[in-house]
Amino acid sequence: EAQRRNRFLRRARDYQHQQASTRMPVCRCAMTSKSAYDLSRLKLLIVDDDQHMQTLLRTIVRGIGIENVKFEDKPAHVLAAIATFNPDIMLLDLQMPETDGLALARHIRRDEKSPNPYLPMIAVSAAADRTHVTAARDAGINEFLAKPLSAASVYDRIVSIIEKPRPFVRNSAYAGPCRRRLKKLIYRGVEQRSAAGKTLAQAVAKAHREDGKGAAP
Repeated sequence: EAQRRNRFLRRARDYQHQQASTRMPVCRCAMTSKSAYDLSRLKLLIVDDDQHMQTLLRTIVRGIGIENVKFEDKPAHVLAAIATFNPDIMLLDLQMPETDGLALARHIRRDEKSPNPYLPMIAVSAAADRTHVTAARDAGINEFLAKPLSAASVYDRIVSIIEKPRPFVRNSAYAGPCRRRLKKLIYRGVEQRSAAGKTLAQAVAKAHREDGKGAAP
């Protein structure tokens, strides 16, 4: 896990944007005012069976500087794609007709034959209520992206994985990144702002109790 993470971080941190006139193909709307990561050598696997979404995602990720992208539209082939392509991160659509994206995420995390159970995963879903976000967290998802997507939202989730890695937890009930950072996982769209507060505090407390039962490998 450490080797994979270090490789991922090296690729992302090779270059920091310091001048506004740079020609590095990083989307301006996704950058902070001071710096941005060069993602040109990052390897991204996108699992989505919708051709329209594939086209949209291809445009978005190229706009933030990612060129090394593989698309997989057949969930049954995802493990093989992980083994051969060896991605640094995966975007996973949760609503696919052939399979449940959450079940696929759990399979990647827990199956003994999984080529990379530690692979950072970002869920993509049109349903962004607390129930769906919590279900994604409990399946071992690192970050959550709500549709409609934007270059800024995709970039922000990738940067969150780079800058704020979490220890991997494995126990009888769960395998995935430590769930104590639930507050950062929840999508902060307009429709979600009023849902914070008490329910979020309860969810964080529950995550602390659950993860306290397991230990990182």
